[in-house]
Parts: sequence; C-alpha cells; structure tokens
Amino acid sequence: MLCLTLDAKTMKENKALYERNKDYVSLVELRVDMLDPSEYQKAKSFPVEIDVPVILTIRKPCDGGRYAGTEEERKALMADLSQGLFFYVDMEIGLDFPELEKELMSRGVNIIRSLHDFKGIPEDLPELARSIASCGQIPKFAITINTEEELAEAFHLGEVLSDVPRKIIVGMGAYGIQTRVGYRKLGSMLTFCSESDPNKIGLPTPRELSELVG
Repeated sequence: MLCLTLDAKTMKENKALYERNKDYVSLVELRVDMLDPSEYQKAKSFPVEIDVPVILTIRKPCDGGRYAGTEEERKALMADLSQGLFFYVDMEIGLDFPELEKELMSRGVNIIRSLHDFKGIPEDLPELARSIASCGQIPKFAITINTEEELAEAFHLGEVLSDVPRKIIVGMGAYGIQTRVGYRKLGSMLTFCSESDPNKIGLPTPRELSELVG
C-alpha cells in the first residue's frame, strides 16, 4: 500500500492534496503537527470526508515533526482528535500514554508505535519489533541509510522480522528510496510518499512511487 503524507497547513489544502493523488494511494497520513493550530479541530472529522483509511500523526520536533506545544498539550490533542474515525493512530515508542492505548484498542483502532533514527540503524530493532507486535500494535521504524552496506542491513532486517506480519520499515537518507520502492521485499505493510517532502528525507511523489513500484 502507498500512503500519502498530508503535510499542508490547512485541512482544505490537505483534502485537495488527497484529491490530486487519490489514484495512486490506498491510505493517507494526516500530519496534524504540520497544520496551523487554528485548523486542529477540523482534523477530527477528516476521516469521514474521504474514502480511504487515515493515520493520525502529531509528530514532535525530535522525531522530525513540527508540533510546538508541550508534551502534555500534545497528548491532550491526540486524545481529543483520536475520537474521530481514524483507522490508525501513530504513537512514538517513547510516548507513555497507557490510558489512550487502552481506549483506542478497545475501539479497534490500530496503534502504530514509531521510532525515528536520523543517524543509522539501531541494533535492537528485532527485539523491539517483536515486543511491540506482542501487544497487538504495529512497529514502525524510520531508519537512516547512507551506504550500500546499510541498505543490505535494512533488507536483512526485513528477513529477520518475517515472523512479524504487520510492520512498517522505511528508509531515510541517500539510499532510502530503494526501501520505499522495495517495501514489499522488506515485508513492510505500507510505504510513504509526499508531494513536497518537507523534511527532505527522500520521500518520492505519489506518482513517482506508483510508477516505480509498478
């Protein structure tokens, strides 16, 4: 599945962004942290306005996001907006929010537990992935790949984690595009694309990725 990252400042722009690219993608990720704060509440109803599943993401700066509030404010916003009909909610591995976890899972909402490493590939990913999966959640690893050796390591990680059926592994950096094109070989359930690649991490456009994946 190709997932379009919606990273505009307004919900009107995000909806237009989806409409332009809907022929190429199967779901979208709504980056609430990229929105103007005056637009936050409009995000709650967005999942019923389009016809594909939506991932709710409110990313903080240390993980590549732009949410400028406090962590408590971010948690409160996540708890509020997640009452909308989102199919997935992204919660970083370091986010301690058991009350929301329990509430989401009771409603059948899929939780993605994400880790972003902007330096390389952590050694403990297999153990971490299995621990997350054992809780009924989806491990997501965004790792940085700058050499052919690291690229081979990333694909090997996919083989090692063949026993974890629901996972997301995406590469950033010079060789990241190859993990996005070859996401099925990695065993990743989806991969991401963007019209603008705002953080310059190597996100291809939906059309480009659709043509490359075939």
